[in-house]
Amino acid sequence: MELAPALAVDLAPDADDPSGTHAIVLVSSTGAVVHATRFTPESSSEEPAEGATAGAPEASFLVVVPADLSSVAEVRLEARGTVLATRRLSPSAPVVGAPAASDGDAGSLEVTWTSSDPDGDPLTHWVLVSADRGASWDAVAADITDTAVPVPRWTLPGGTDLLVRVVVSDGLRSAFATSPLSALPNNPPTVVISSPADGQRATGDQTVVLSATVADPEDGSSDGSPVEWSSDVDGSLGTGAQLLQRADHLSEGTHTITATARDSAGGVASDQVTLHVGRS
Repeated sequence: MELAPALAVDLAPDADDPSGTHAIVLVSSTGAVVHATRFTPESSSEEPAEGATAGAPEASFLVVVPADLSSVAEVRLEARGTVLATRRLSPSAPVVGAPAASDGDAGSLEVTWTSSDPDGDPLTHWVLVSADRGASWDAVAADITDTAVPVPRWTLPGGTDLLVRVVVSDGLRSAFATSPLSALPNNPPTVVISSPADGQRATGDQTVVLSATVADPEDGSSDGSPVEWSSDVDGSLGTGAQLLQRADHLSEGTHTITATARDSAGGVASDQVTLHVGRS
């Protein structure tokens, strides 16, 4: 049982659960309880890996406590009055320098920074990126003990309003530093046709389902509205995530069906399948 490094987060504190089996207890240097939050950890329902020794089920917890508890000297994890883990609050907060980003290889960006702790505590880092000047943040690397990490380009949004932030924790105290991130080229979307199957045959008035899924690193998953369907024989077939097309409304013969997706920055991608249309 151990306590993971704590971070300052912009979240409301968790409500105390009177029936909770565990508690996070914040104690002052004199031993007085400054704050306590009771909760019940969620047990994992996953089966043990093949060959692993069965034991007690794993449990995880994330508890948010109030900020500005300046008199706190120690954090304890307790279960029914028994102390399971403790972490002492060291006198000084860690320090982190402004992060910098440079080309790593063809598929990644190297983010580097400096960090230190006056008390010599081991440090853990998280790297976050914002595409809207800091209104929201996405974590792209976590639990980093080094001061550099390669970040895959596909996880980074394109655009010009980008920021990169490194958050450092000494266990209980944390600090962060933020820098502008040079504009990155837009990542194109990906589109995959799930129906019809490649080489499928349709005859008579049979209904052919045209269905595709689209994902984009910047725009996220799409409802399909940007997907344009076409046939190399009959031209445009329509737009949408899913279309229903009668076989007798298509020309007889072999069609190359194309689904084309466009993202908000103009990136284009397509997928193709072959459809054989007969009359009987």
